[in-house]
Amino acid sequence: MDHKQIPTEIDREVRIPFQGFYNTAHDNVFDMALEQINTDDSNDTVEVISMDNVEWTAVRLGYAQKYLAEIDKTLALNARFSRIIGQKDYAIGNDILLARVDCSKLVELHDAINADPARKAAWAYYVKEALTERPGFIPYFSAEVEDWGAFGTWDDAQIDCMLAFRGIELEIDETEIAMELMEYVDEKIWSSVIDPDQVPGHVNNKTETQLST
Repeated sequence: MDHKQIPTEIDREVRIPFQGFYNTAHDNVFDMALEQINTDDSNDTVEVISMDNVEWTAVRLGYAQKYLAEIDKTLALNARFSRIIGQKDYAIGNDILLARVDCSKLVELHDAINADPARKAAWAYYVKEALTERPGFIPYFSAEVEDWGAFGTWDDAQIDCMLAFRGIELEIDETEIAMELMEYVDEKIWSSVIDPDQVPGHVNNKTETQLST
């Protein structure tokens, strides 16, 4: 690879494939876990923890970190959690999961895609489909990936596009990951109760950092 193509940064903040928390499998697993908590052995509904007695920001933050650890087993990027950007208006998009990844890993992925003719063609097709102008959408980048120039000059959005493509290549199933994290969500809801006095039994209430907005 030409030296000019190698990024000068040690690592980079990138967007990890993640549907977000609004109206997705991740949101659904929160509802399922709370419903399970509020269902007794006879399958009757009993309010043990009310919806408004949970610090959901802490639940989402902890979940995002666990989700990243799970998805990175497949992505193999040694990704390190950075932050979650929550949306104030979900009409314009869903939550974004960001992580820091060593640039060497990104270079390896870029090179591997371009070294395989079939993957390179699939990547070019993906970019064309994603960035072709259509009503209501005028892309900032060319729909021809060959026009993007040296990898080291790519914008964050171009890197994110490559990672989204990699997620599709790997057929990552976010619903499956969400269901695997059900037990964690249950525990996290219990530890994120706002007022333990309203909940029968002991609650170990822990507060974590807030989501970025």
